Amino acid sequence: MKLFFKAHQIPVVDGYRVQTDAEIQAAFVKLGFPLIAKPDNGVGASDTHKIVDKESLDNFIANRHHGTAYFMESFIYGNIVTFDGLTDQDGKVVFYSSMSYSEPALETLEGHHEMYFYEDRKVAPDVRKYGLKAVKAFEIKERFFHIEFFRLADGTLYDLEVNCRPAGGSSIDLMNYGHEINLFEAYAQIVTQNHFTQEIKNNYYSTYFSRFNGHEYAHSLEDPD
Repeated sequence: MKLFFKAHQIPVVDGYRVQTDAEIQAAFVKLGFPLIAKPDNGVGASDTHKIVDKESLDNFIANRHHGTAYFMESFIYGNIVTFDGLTDQDGKVVFYSSMSYSEPALETLEGHHEMYFYEDRKVAPDVRKYGLKAVKAFEIKERFFHIEFFRLADGTLYDLEVNCRPAGGSSIDLMNYGHEINLFEAYAQIVTQNHFTQEIKNNYYSTYFSRFNGHEYAHSLEDPD
């Protein structure tokens, strides 16, 4: 995927697919510390490792799932922003939007933090530019897409990954509420008729907040106040 991004002038962080001890060491020599390693077919932050020194590198080599291929890349700290949407049977983007996250999922898990993300009313120009380029490059047709970017503190944007599926959790609900549409109904219409007839509005922000299991809160979820 990294090579595909680069071939289409989409900015990415350098990284390598690794499986053997030798491949891991070779990637480290090229990238240096800090590193991030996650399964090549992973979802979210599952089985993701932050590697910051020789001890954590040796620990990853010794304790990883040895039958699993991982992707190793330079670790950068930034917040997740997304480019989400839907294409018709010809690959035309008929709906797109963007969400911003409080922090990367790995930071939430490691720090036992609460998390929030929100559906923005406007899509940043660079997110739109590179998101549309990715949709075209990967020839995404008749399906949802969920493209993740890292936004650094200085404003730099790096493409993280392309998912040819809807964003997870409550994301579709946020898009529906924020833009006053019904995306699954729209998808069904594209599959059966290849038409998108819904009016897209941008009058609202919509937000999701989560609690972290094990934390004690002043109010329970059942508390009416």
